This record gives sequence, C-alpha cells and structure tokens, in this order.
Amino acid sequence: MPEDQRDITVLEVSYEVCNKAGGIYTVITSKMSRMLDSVKNYMAIGPYYEKQASMEFEQEKPPLKFQKAFNALHRRYGINCYYGSWLVKGHRLLKERPLTILIDPAGYRASLNRIKKDLWEFDEVDSLNASWFYDEPLPWSRATGFLIEELLRSGAVSGRVVAHFHEWLSGAGLLYLKEKRVPVRTVFTTHATMLGRSIAGTGKEDIYSLIKSGLSG
Repeated sequence: MPEDQRDITVLEVSYEVCNKAGGIYTVITSKMSRMLDSVKNYMAIGPYYEKQASMEFEQEKPPLKFQKAFNALHRRYGINCYYGSWLVKGHRLLKERPLTILIDPAGYRASLNRIKKDLWEFDEVDSLNASWFYDEPLPWSRATGFLIEELLRSGAVSGRVVAHFHEWLSGAGLLYLKEKRVPVRTVFTTHATMLGRSIAGTGKEDIYSLIKSGLSG
C-alpha cells in the first residue's frame, strides 16, 4: 500500500473492546491484523470494567500527551482513562498488541439526564424512558467523543484521523464529534439488527435503498 494511504490514524470505538458480549467483538478482533498492517496508527477505545480488563487488558504508563488528555477528562467530568494494550486471544496473525484506551465514566454517570437533554436538543434522540440497557453505556459513549476531542487537542493524535463507531451503544460519541465539529472523519457501522433482519427477510423492500433515502431525507 502506498505510504500516503498508510499515513492515517484509525480509532476503533466499540463497547465490545476488551468486553466480549456478542459478535462485534469477533468482527473487530478478526480484522485487527489487517488494520495494523494497513494504517500508520491504530487504536481501540472501549469501556473499563475491572473483571473483563483483568483478563484482556495490560495497563501501561501513558505518554505525556495522552496523560494530558486523560487529566483534562478527569478534571472536567470525573472520567478515568486507562492506557495499555489489548491481549487479543486466538489471533496468531497479530504481530503486535493493539494500543487500547479503556474509559470508566465514573463521576460522569451523575450527568446522565444532562446527556439525554443534550441528545434531544442537538440530535432529536428521544431517550426519556430508556431502560438500563441504554442508560448503562450512554455515559461511556459520550465520553468517547470527549476523549477523541482531547487527544487531538493535546497532540496525542494528529494528521488524518478516522473514528469508526460500532453500533448504537457508541453513537452518542459520534454525535458529540458532529455537534462540536471536531476535525475527524467518522464511520458508523450498525451490525445485525432485528429491524434490518425483518425488512430484508420480507423480500419486499431493498434495505439499502431505504437507508440511502433516509440519509438524503
């Protein structure tokens, strides 16, 4: 691959980084070898849960620019960040362990209602009566946007940056980047959903045409 195409930083954002819950974990780990070979810098961003981290994450001392970003998040929001590498199991093709940051929203969880208020006012996301399954990852998701913003501000990440968000659990982070016009390119992947399976299964609608018309509308 030409060097100018490699000169890019990819931030892989998923609730299943170091936190196996379903198929997204397999999707990310199975493509990791190719990503490490294809781009200059590759970094995974996930949630910090002590039990899961003890098995899949090796914490390391962060470089100064990363520590500066982490300190800003802790001071401003009560968010704790852990820097290290993902101990990906079962993938012998990996030549190196992927750089990984795990986020514990900690004190920021108290701002849940404020997060929902902002999502409604800026993005018309109605989450007033959401269940625990939505509320639990939401502060983490928003914090991923804060982290990426601070990594750029501190100079820990620079140049051409693409942030790839997986599934609705990480969506609030992507929306934050859009709201604040943080200078990164974004990609959002929604994995298999009941709605998508139902529409595709009927054979009456072209799901890709529906998505395209929804985006253009």
